[in-house]
Amino acid sequence: MGIHLLTNRLQHKQKMGESIQAVHYHDDNVITHEKSGLVKLWSIRKSSYDVIETYESGGGYCKSIVLNNSLIVPQENGAVDVLDINNLKKISQLVPEREEPLGRVMCLQEVEIDGTICILGGYETGRYT
Repeated sequence: MGIHLLTNRLQHKQKMGESIQAVHYHDDNVITHEKSGLVKLWSIRKSSYDVIETYESGGGYCKSIVLNNSLIVPQENGAVDVLDINNLKKISQLVPEREEPLGRVMCLQEVEIDGTICILGGYETGRYT
């Protein structure tokens, strides 16, 4: 959906999924992240919306975040996947080193600690990593 900011009129409306909880824009592409976990990479050239790639994440209430041209998405068992923002290919998976289970990832946030960019994750157990 595009809104012309001067006239506040809807320019285009497009069905892009079910229960979309996060939207990101990168190089004339839109990335949608649905509550079910489905991530879609859309090409939006010339008012045409076409799905280029899809990826299945863990789903739930956690929204994806963008960090240094990577898309960070929640996965099962407290892990997060790091995807290339240009093609949704998995670059790596981050798994917390904990003895007790953390449950689902509920939120993600980019933070800078002592000059280092980190990903802070909050879990349904009330813990964070």
